[in-house]
Amino acid sequence: MSPNASPQGTAHRPAAVRLPLSAAQRDIWMADGLDTSGCRYNIGEYREILGALDPGLFARCWYQLAREADVLRIRGTGSDEDGGLWQELWAEPGERELQVLDLSGEEDPAAAARAWMRTELARPFDLTAGWLTRHVLIRAGTGAAGEERWFYFHAFHHLAIDGMGVALLDQRLVELYEQASADEPWGPSPFGTLADVLAEDDAYRASPEGAEDRAHWAAHLADLPPTPASRRGGPVVRPPVNCPSSGGRWCWSRCGRSG
Repeated sequence: MSPNASPQGTAHRPAAVRLPLSAAQRDIWMADGLDTSGCRYNIGEYREILGALDPGLFARCWYQLAREADVLRIRGTGSDEDGGLWQELWAEPGERELQVLDLSGEEDPAAAARAWMRTELARPFDLTAGWLTRHVLIRAGTGAAGEERWFYFHAFHHLAIDGMGVALLDQRLVELYEQASADEPWGPSPFGTLADVLAEDDAYRASPEGAEDRAHWAAHLADLPPTPASRRGGPVVRPPVNCPSSGGRWCWSRCGRSG
């Protein structure tokens, strides 16, 4: 698909479908209900981009990413009358768009951006009706050598994704932007569907292999002491690590919650 192509029509597709939660998602959903802070399961990351960046093109690439990756189109969860838990998956991103925030006028734009991201990460997700991810491109003045400085920030509820999944989204977004910058068509999506993941998880748990694994780990963990109460803390930001990319130098840092 061309980076300049218009979104396909969706008149023949349902706006959203309800899918069950996986076993791991059910555990997080129930644990989240016991979390009085509302943000124990928030995870986040930012990339520092040093060099020329086209924010409009970047936003179009993000929208394409949202079309490809089901995790970016989960909106709301809930329970049926019989106690079954579900998540709502939208067929298209619809009105979703990448938010662009300009902090270049601040006295210290980079510090202001990091402070803003810490605050944003601590904001609870609405599991009943909200999107389970947030994405913001922040303009933060210039770097030490006078080049443009941007931060790409995204936050997720852990019910929707884990660290490996976030890394795959990052990799694909960089790929989409590099292809679009070179005026090349976007390659095929590397992502499977959420429905397929859930079916694979159900099949494994119903299989003899799944039963063997459960028995093994139940025996292995039988004598462990009770789990200690976890500490509560605020968001933390780890130092960035250089990541090479054409069209700019990309770095990344994770914004997580202290354990």
